[in-house]
Amino acid sequence: MDNVLTTSAIEKITPFLVNVGGAFVIYASQNQSIRFRSLNKQYVYYLTEGEVDMHREVDDLLILTMSAPKILGLSLLNSDDCFHYMKTTRNSKLIAIEQTHFRELIETNNLWKEVFTITSSLVKSYFRRDERFYSKNVYDVIKNNLEILWDSPPLERKKTSIFKYILSRSDMSRSSLSKVLKDLNDGGYITISRGKLLNIKSLPDRY
Repeated sequence: MDNVLTTSAIEKITPFLVNVGGAFVIYASQNQSIRFRSLNKQYVYYLTEGEVDMHREVDDLLILTMSAPKILGLSLLNSDDCFHYMKTTRNSKLIAIEQTHFRELIETNNLWKEVFTITSSLVKSYFRRDERFYSKNVYDVIKNNLEILWDSPPLERKKTSIFKYILSRSDMSRSSLSKVLKDLNDGGYITISRGKLLNIKSLPDRY
């Protein structure tokens, strides 16, 4: 239900974004970093094509991955603080709108309900992420990441380094991760080849 409401809200806002004053298009290549604040101006972005990883500024931790279409930066509308930045995972297209112009657009067209819907969905994503990954138990973090990676599209999974995937989303050491993955692989719970996850069975609740 949340996804339907969020999609509907985005569809209602996007027609106003194409011709809004102060907007410009960004054609971003893979692994390009994009900040919400640049040259003393703050921006809202409409991701029309591609995919971005949201990283935490303070430690570069990967928080969320988001695919088009998405409107990004709404949580900063009433704040000058930027806690995250984006990095494209593949070639992407975004429309950048100055925050002041975006706020005027929303006010003029009475779209605050839609902004609230999109922002609420994003906040829930953060809460769900913390619920799954905020743990002092290294194995729980690895288990959750393995299950999420296994649920991703096969073509995407085949290109993804399991080490990079998990280490970019947590602060565990590579040696701790390597030990757990080796034990799971040796125990027949997962199959790893050249750093890629090829198969996963029912993972044990405890390590």
